Amino acid sequence: MRYRNLTDYEGANPRHAPVGEIHCKVLVIAAGALGSTYLMLDNARRLGGLPAALGTKFCGNGDLLGFIRGRNGRVIDGSNGPVISSTMRVGDALDGVPGATGRGLYLQDGGYPAFAQWLVETSVINHPIRRSSRAVQAIAGFLSARLRGQPSSRLATMVSSLIGGSTSAGTLPVLGMGRDIADGIASLRGGWLDIAWDMESSRTYFDRVKHLMEEVARELDGDLTINPTWLLKRVVTVHPLGGCPMGTAASAGEVGAPGVVDDHGEVFGHPGLFVADGSVMPGPVGPNPSLTIAALGERFSRRMIERCADG
Repeated sequence: MRYRNLTDYEGANPRHAPVGEIHCKVLVIAAGALGSTYLMLDNARRLGGLPAALGTKFCGNGDLLGFIRGRNGRVIDGSNGPVISSTMRVGDALDGVPGATGRGLYLQDGGYPAFAQWLVETSVINHPIRRSSRAVQAIAGFLSARLRGQPSSRLATMVSSLIGGSTSAGTLPVLGMGRDIADGIASLRGGWLDIAWDMESSRTYFDRVKHLMEEVARELDGDLTINPTWLLKRVVTVHPLGGCPMGTAASAGEVGAPGVVDDHGEVFGHPGLFVADGSVMPGPVGPNPSLTIAALGERFSRRMIERCADG
């Protein structure tokens, strides 16, 4: 394997770093759905013969972010306690349970650490001049607070007082996730990873998530605000999946589902080359995918051990 040796490189562009070479029986790529897909695409020409499914099946695990703010001064505080303390699940047509239809979803209450409160606070300042002015004041206060301890909470408090409100202290994030449609395509554009995906094919699913958030907001006597990118037909995900999807066949011409890796994470046609992270998921998991990815990693390790033991 050839790689860029960054150990003693001090230049601005890593692509100009000297090239090194190592030899190994097993090479594991585990840089996440975005990182691993990028590495595989960037090295496709050098590796040769990579499956055509590379870059396909991208999705965001149905993530949708909303905020519920109490009415008439009612405080709904999401800044204390664990990030997630409860979960609601809406049934899926695949459950086989009477009455369960459509693509299932989960809804969780969210929290955020004190250092992130200033992000929420500044998001309510609309005028660019006021935003810039108050940002300078907040930064100045933050720098002086570092000498006194607890700079994160002090920054949130300062920004809150500057805008004359307490948006973050009275707002509850709600986190939706579930089974969106994994039809995104990842490719390289100008040396950067480019994801071609939007929410239109999953519109019915996302409308379902938004409707449930609205129902919860009503029960809490609050108002719901969806992440502003919703207006641009875009969503934000913290659970990117796919790009190097698992399958049972190396190409569409073979019997089975085309994929990049087999059910042990080994790249088709490249013995000893493994991908072990969320990029191998051929579709959304539904709930938070970390444990599913961990279970796959444990399964993949068995084949890796076998490869290392081969003469």
